[in-house]
Amino acid sequence: MINLSEIGVTDDKLAFLLTKLPERSIVLLEDADSAFVNRKRRDADGYSGGTVTFSGLLNALDGLSAGEERIAFLTTNHIELLDPALIRPGRVDMMIRIGEATRYQAAEMWDRFYGDVDRDGVNRERFLTRLDELGLFRQPVEGATPVRTSTAAIQGLFLFNKNDMEGAINMAEGLIPQKLEAEPQ
Repeated sequence: MINLSEIGVTDDKLAFLLTKLPERSIVLLEDADSAFVNRKRRDADGYSGGTVTFSGLLNALDGLSAGEERIAFLTTNHIELLDPALIRPGRVDMMIRIGEATRYQAAEMWDRFYGDVDRDGVNRERFLTRLDELGLFRQPVEGATPVRTSTAAIQGLFLFNKNDMEGAINMAEGLIPQKLEAEPQ
């Protein structure tokens, strides 16, 4: 896993890291959409964003120094912000949208967290019914903003209520994404 915006990661270091990968390895480059955003505000230590250039990334992925027999995953929350050169066919062979949590996924996650104590599945059904009541699995009404949640949010709820099934059910409303107000300028 390589964080492209980490302090000290340069074009040369990225190319070096990728050439040193063992054969048949997997590389994860997270948040590719934010790696090249020029940050206006500096951190307390003066850091103002990554030093990997767009050209450096492209060359590291499939330039002369790029290795063979590896799979690179790029993640993004905003595919529309990615440069077409980064996701062109041949460089990115497959795009998969990992969407919002489904009822099936929520049920499977419940079983993994609480299946040993909720053997009959009664509390799982109560949890799923609560999520249904909150509208988290409904098809959105045309023109309305859909209410959805992620598997990460469900996992967070379960981790917070690791030994408390009832707490997870009672806190299910917290899975509805909050609308954040912009800070006044």
